[in-house]
Parts: sequence; structure tokens; C-alpha cells
Amino acid sequence: MEYAKDIVLNLKSGQEVNKRDWRRTRNRRRNTQKVGIFSKTLGKLLRHKIITTVMVVTIGFMAIDIYLVTSFVNVLGKI
Repeated sequence: MEYAKDIVLNLKSGQEVNKRDWRRTRNRRRNTQKVGIFSKTLGKLLRHKIITTVMVVTIGFMAIDIYLVTSFVNVLGKI
């Protein structure tokens, strides 16, 4: 655990890094690149795979439900 933290925070043999400074430099690096709206959206979708999957499945089930209800209403209308 300690070794992983040292790698993530780029620590070398007891050197201390202020976490706020580390976040600022990371965000600064991220903000210097010009990224389009499509890339941002795709990146967020890839980061939140479970939420995206749940949303897509929910919308799919809603569409199937609407189709089945309209088909049933059409069958009742023909009787």
C-alpha cells in the first residue's frame, strides 16, 4: 500500500509532497490540452461504465415496453 502511494504521488525516499499542489499540477496538465465536447463525453462514459450501462438498459426496456403497449392497444382496437 505504501509503495503504491509513493508511486502515485511520485515520492522518493521520504520526500513529502503537498497533496493540494499535486492535484493542482494534475488538473493544470489536464486543462492545458484542448479537448472537444465529444472527447469529454466519451471520457466520462468510459469512466462511469456501470452508470452508463444501467442507463442504456433502462432506456432500452422503456422503449420495448412502449412498443409492447402500443401493439397491445392496436390489437384491442381491431377487436
